Amino acid sequence: MSFQFQCPQGHLLEAEETDVGKTCLCPYCDLTLAIPTPVGIVSSAPPTVMPATPPPAAPVVDPLLGSVPYPTVKAAPLPSLEVGGQRPAPLEASGEELGFGAEEMRETEAVNAKGKEELFHIACPNGHELEVPREMLDQTALCPYCNSKFTLRECESLEYQRKKVIREEQEERSISNTWLNWVVGISVVVMLFLLVLALLWTGS
Repeated sequence: MSFQFQCPQGHLLEAEETDVGKTCLCPYCDLTLAIPTPVGIVSSAPPTVMPATPPPAAPVVDPLLGSVPYPTVKAAPLPSLEVGGQRPAPLEASGEELGFGAEEMRETEAVNAKGKEELFHIACPNGHELEVPREMLDQTALCPYCNSKFTLRECESLEYQRKKVIREEQEERSISNTWLNWVVGISVVVMLFLLVLALLWTGS
């Protein structure tokens, strides 16, 4: 039957009861020590005290039996990390912990979006395109390419022209849809009127 004991350096070892009193080597620190008697077993052999300094790792030499190898000593298994017979539950992060910092990132993005200047592209009288912020609209500017002086108007910017074209297309589409609805409605009314006339004609 196997039992556990410690070497002088505190390493936990495991040996068989039949090896009690024999000399062995610690597999961790190579110290030579005698296998002690486990608790509850009375040994007839006197306890052996070994020196603190390890002698050379050589087999035990018995004058009668000759060279005898050391008994096999196994390292004791490490205890499992269980508390009260149960493994500790794995750590779980809550939704608030997982989303930590997300709100701050959204606020930073919103501030950056607000702080970003709205730019307009306006051409000078000679066709040179300038990029100006909204704060400079309705002010007089000097073209850096041809030194032409002109007023920066939003209605002359490329962005305004694009919005105007999109707005006109939407209005045209809305008008065409309205006319199409009127035509379909009139067609339905005419068809119903003709159907009523046909029924009255056949009934008479």
